[in-house]
Amino acid sequence: MSGTPRSHHPDLAPETGYLVLDRDDEPANGFGPPDWRDEPEALITDVLALHQVPPALAERIVVAISEAQDRPVGNPVADLAGGLAACLSFAAFAGLWGGGSVALVGPPGAGKTTLAAKLAARARRGRPILLNADGARAGAPAQLAEYAEVLGIGVESAETAEALARSLRGRSHRIILDTGGINPFDGQALADLKRLLAAARAEPILVLPADLGPQQGDALAKAFRALPIRRLVATRLDTVRRLGGLLAAVEAGGCDIAGASVTPHFAFGLRPLTPTVLARRLLSAALDARRWQIG
Repeated sequence: MSGTPRSHHPDLAPETGYLVLDRDDEPANGFGPPDWRDEPEALITDVLALHQVPPALAERIVVAISEAQDRPVGNPVADLAGGLAACLSFAAFAGLWGGGSVALVGPPGAGKTTLAAKLAARARRGRPILLNADGARAGAPAQLAEYAEVLGIGVESAETAEALARSLRGRSHRIILDTGGINPFDGQALADLKRLLAAARAEPILVLPADLGPQQGDALAKAFRALPIRRLVATRLDTVRRLGGLLAAVEAGGCDIAGASVTPHFAFGLRPLTPTVLARRLLSAALDARRWQIG
């Protein structure tokens, strides 16, 4: 193998002989072999397969990596980040709802209520109003009210588009609308949600759990495109090791991935998902599962 001798390579852990991938402040618990620099595309193909990334998307990512100009030698994170950036869309997390009100939409159990509180807790100015529109789920209003009380912000409820329009009339406050989980394959449910979004004048943000399977992620994201959706936030990123379903959803939905929730706590734990951060997560989970040992 060419390059820096194994015993002197700055990224090698001398006690194990593994190439350590954790860099900067983003945790990555995995290790990869130092001969990565000899066949980087082959190993990235293996990593994407372990995550069950849809084959067509995985192939596009690897092709983008192989065609990249001025690639840094022996940098798997940069390779994979470049491939992800070329094939998927990303949005700045800092401006997730800086342009106005947002409505969190998604299937039942996606974590929208907790995410609503997380977004409110991150507000730098002009505390928003939390608005509950999830009248079908028992306990949802009480849960949101409890979060709002701790955060010191207002919370209101409106179960229909008409009630929502009345409650917002003449007010300029930004809102974070927590909608009820719906089946996006139900045309009537989608139509009702569209009316609610129009009454709130809010941008729909798709909320999906990171533990979706690839086929489910693909189908759900395509169905929710009817709203339409521009941005996506993932939840439960801390509880999942395989991210193929999330990548499938981002591609199928044609939306930008903005960030993820990495803890169930309602007041913190939101992180951006840039190409580099996502690359580290993919590498860490895959390599930690299959500790490739050298020599």
